[in-house]
Amino acid sequence: MERARALAPQSPETRLASGRSQLLARGDAVAALAEYRAGLSLAPAHADLLSATADAELHLGRWADGITDLEHAARLDPRSPVALGALADAYGRLGRFREAGDAIARARALRPSSMSLAYTNARIAAARGRVAEAREILRAMEPIHGARTVVAYVALREDLIWALDDGYQRILLQLT
Repeated sequence: MERARALAPQSPETRLASGRSQLLARGDAVAALAEYRAGLSLAPAHADLLSATADAELHLGRWADGITDLEHAARLDPRSPVALGALADAYGRLGRFREAGDAIARARALRPSSMSLAYTNARIAAARGRVAEAREILRAMEPIHGARTVVAYVALREDLIWALDDGYQRILLQLT
C-alpha cells in the first residue's frame, strides 16, 4: 500500500486496494467505504469500486445501498462474475430468491468452474429449502476440484457444513 500510495495516491486502483486493506485486514468497513467513495469520485463508472463499495455497505447493514451499488456494477460490467455473484448472495440473504437465481445463473455461465460461485448457488438453494439441489451443486464441483477441495471449501465457509451428505461428512472428519 505504501508503494501504491507513493506512485499514484489518488488513482482509483490505489483507493480500491486501500479500501480492501481497511476492510479485510483491519475489519474497518467505515474506513473502507471512505476509500471506495474517494475512488468513485475519480472514476464513477468503475465497476470494481462499486462492487467493493457495496461490500462495505453490506458489512455496515446498509442493504438497500449495497444492492443498488451491486446492480449498478452489474449493469456497468455485465460480464463480471464477481459483481453478479455478490449480487446473487445479497439477494439470497434478503430472501429475494428469483433475483438471486437469475444473478447466480448469469455469474456461473461466465465462470462455471468457480467453487465460490457454486457455493453461493448452493447457499441460495439451501435457503430456499432445496437441500438436495444444494448437494447436487456441490457434487458437480467434484470432477473439477476434487472431493477434498469441495469439502474443505465448505468447511472453511462453515454455513453449509450441515448440508454435506454422508460421504462428504466422512471426508470432512478426515481433513487435517
